[in-house]
Amino acid sequence: MRVAYVFNVQHEAAEAEAEFDTQETVDYVAGLLDELGHDVVLVDAGVPLPAFVERLASSAPDLVFNTAEGRTGTFREALYPSLYEELGLPYTGSGPWTCAVTLDKGLTKVLAAAAGVATPPSLLVQASSDLDRLAIEPPLIVKPNFEGSSMGIRAGSVAVTADDTRRVAEAAVERFPDGVLVEQFVPGRDVSVAFLEPYGALAAVEYVFADHAAFYHYELKNERPDDVEVRVRASLADEQEAGLAAAAATVFDACSVRDFARADFRVADDGTLWFLEVNALPALLEGAGIYAAAAEKGLTPAETVGAIVDSALRRHPTEVAT
Repeated sequence: MRVAYVFNVQHEAAEAEAEFDTQETVDYVAGLLDELGHDVVLVDAGVPLPAFVERLASSAPDLVFNTAEGRTGTFREALYPSLYEELGLPYTGSGPWTCAVTLDKGLTKVLAAAAGVATPPSLLVQASSDLDRLAIEPPLIVKPNFEGSSMGIRAGSVAVTADDTRRVAEAAVERFPDGVLVEQFVPGRDVSVAFLEPYGALAAVEYVFADHAAFYHYELKNERPDDVEVRVRASLADEQEAGLAAAAATVFDACSVRDFARADFRVADDGTLWFLEVNALPALLEGAGIYAAAAEKGLTPAETVGAIVDSALRRHPTEVAT
């Protein structure tokens, strides 16, 4: 089958491109698709849109394997699935509505809370005056509302006083004018749950930090990955594990995710589970948590990617699908 693999490639190790795939990741995923027997056409989304559309259409794919994040705007992840639908091309991953909603951390938390999933209280701040309405006691964490890959989240993003909160939030809004989320900080551990159709929520993954950091921030994720251990299964009691799987499944359903995704949680020191966010385009680099979790189901990385492809084909059947 002819597969157009669409991605944004990272040209420099800078925060602005933190969500993009490195060339090593592009080569790795392309190799997995090739291992599955597909004819892979590489399509870099980081070119002017007319050239991108021409390149994609001329490749005449039977399926688009999408990891493109987009560069600008709060609807950037939704752009590519919207284009595929307009062009009549089957594609992997969630649709434009889901990509738009899950890029908005605050809105995703609203959906989760409405579905009965506990999430730390928060306030969307788009101007300094919004902080006058803040009624959440420190410690608080300040994070960009429309970014992933821990962009804009540093060790100093946790504020322990009201004055710290205003200082950190005002600086963050200046950098991310679309808005930042000021959220109750939960002391505890970072865990995530990957979604893979048709397996549903996979085993929970826990992130353990060599320097005993309080949370998974930008430096650990992007500059010091060797200081992060991806542990499967997460260290949870049976009741916690079942509760986490149920909460993740509820959030995935509320956000209408398809094929693959990831939900991030905090396990508080008292054992309480708190939902943080959904990533509709989780990382597929070598060693990513989704592969480790899928291995619990007996799947190799190639079979994990194959499950994503097969799920998309069930939704968008093609004449060449086998």
